[in-house]
Amino acid sequence: MKLFTALVVFALLVGSGHAQVFGYGNFAGATGLSLNGAAFIDQTSGVLMVTPNAIAQSGRAWASAPVYVAFGFDTVFQFKVTRTGVGADGMAFVIQNSAAGNAAASVGGTGSDNGYGGSPGISNALAIELDMYYMSSSPYFDTSGNEISIHTMGNAAINAYESSSIGRVTPVIPMNDQLLHTLRVNYVPGTLSVYLDDMLNPVLVTPYDFAPGGTYVNTGTPAPGLSVPNGVAWVGFTGGTGGLSQSHEIHNWTWTSTNAPITCYSGNVGAATLPYPAQVLKVNGSSGGLQHIVNTTVSSNITVSFDPFPGGAIQPFVIWGIVAPAGSLVPLFTPYGDLCFIPQFLDPFNPFNFTLTDCIGLGMPGFIPSAPGLWSFTMPGGIAVPLTLTLQGALIDIGTPAITNSVTINVVPAPAPVITVLSPLYGNAGATVTMTGTGFLPGATVRFGGVLATISAQSATQIVTAVPTGVPCPGTLLLTNPDGQTATRNFNTPLISGLLPSSGLASGGANLYILGSGLAPGCTVTIGGAPATITTNIPTQIICITPPGTVGPAALVVTTPQGCSASSTYTYN
Repeated sequence: MKLFTALVVFALLVGSGHAQVFGYGNFAGATGLSLNGAAFIDQTSGVLMVTPNAIAQSGRAWASAPVYVAFGFDTVFQFKVTRTGVGADGMAFVIQNSAAGNAAASVGGTGSDNGYGGSPGISNALAIELDMYYMSSSPYFDTSGNEISIHTMGNAAINAYESSSIGRVTPVIPMNDQLLHTLRVNYVPGTLSVYLDDMLNPVLVTPYDFAPGGTYVNTGTPAPGLSVPNGVAWVGFTGGTGGLSQSHEIHNWTWTSTNAPITCYSGNVGAATLPYPAQVLKVNGSSGGLQHIVNTTVSSNITVSFDPFPGGAIQPFVIWGIVAPAGSLVPLFTPYGDLCFIPQFLDPFNPFNFTLTDCIGLGMPGFIPSAPGLWSFTMPGGIAVPLTLTLQGALIDIGTPAITNSVTINVVPAPAPVITVLSPLYGNAGATVTMTGTGFLPGATVRFGGVLATISAQSATQIVTAVPTGVPCPGTLLLTNPDGQTATRNFNTPLISGLLPSSGLASGGANLYILGSGLAPGCTVTIGGAPATITTNIPTQIICITPPGTVGPAALVVTTPQGCSASSTYTYN
């Protein structure tokens, strides 16, 4: 595979990617737009007509290429609505990733539902609806005839019903007054803000994220997010007139994708034939989502897999890695895809570079066998965290090199273990003890009073062990994870929390309630050195009959079958 090596070594410093910024001062002679339905450009005025002023019109205008949306965007456009009498439905700014792409269209014979809803509407879409017709009846239930409402049904076909709204407002400014208005839509992951004419103060702010989604206004139930592989989708305008007439005009439009990912994240495997590059490199079964990040903890098992090109055979491949702080990677741009860092065979003296596996034969030995499949390794305890580890690879497909997606592994400290239940709280040597909780890492150790125990079963939430011989009193249980974090619980440690009553006649014969914990069945009780008669003994309570004593305070001692004791004071009257 010397060809691949030579091509990378002499790679041109060029890159490519989706357009991140575009703008139209007007639309006369505009390119980069896909129009369908009733939409057209008035070449004389330079206005994008989403619908003309006529009944039963439905139009859509999409940017021809998808743009990054999931990492943040800011878009501004000016619109004007003309009407004859009572206005028609309205228009919408829509973000969608339907299978139809820039040909996406709703189904509806009368051009209703603002051009995006239909029967069914566009799938996998989010619509910022400018609703200008008050449809108060079922199933619409509009709140006004001048409403901004954000609608989504996740991956399903969207509709214009208020039951699918995740945010709405009735602005003071009438949108269909036949004047030019400016709308701004700003998205910062987690928040969607809409501005009308005032570009500094939003009229609507809605919690929303493309991955988890948002919340429906009417019910307070979760609204699903959209499927936007690599964070990109199509954006544009829709409009509908229904049984009335009204034109929907866009006079200018600017778009900026903010915080777009570095192009090397997605690689370019299959980019020529697939809608998006195939994400063939996986860590723990995931390519890391939109940011290509997988979080893990110290001493946790990590599984790396390399999937074949979808629909194809296994290709020769190599996977490189680098250990470096986030943001310090030096990318390498090649005609065959962008690498997020310089691989080991080009930078062999960098102590942080390594080759994970190589079946191409670039001359640098890998840590794991190169046969396709699953590999696993464990991040050792004691490493300095946080640690950032990035993997990326290359493959040869019919003689042509291609760069895979990257996956960044963030290794962070594991949460401290927590023991919520220990059962039982006492036991002789060989007794089975089960602890239930969270954060139990593989390789954890258990000690009773400093004596190491053997673990017979373990999961992240439960450990089963046995009491070792030689456990002292008290035999405090100590769980230690491989990263050094610990959790403790009392064991073979009887505790007295109260006496009821705390005093009695010196003649004895009174019922005494001893309250506490770890009071193992089989305890003995002495008061002033004299044994009491026990009638009931459960782990949280002992009931006994007091022996005769001398007036004044007397030491009360509870001793468990394991030889551990707790004391209090009983007073004879």
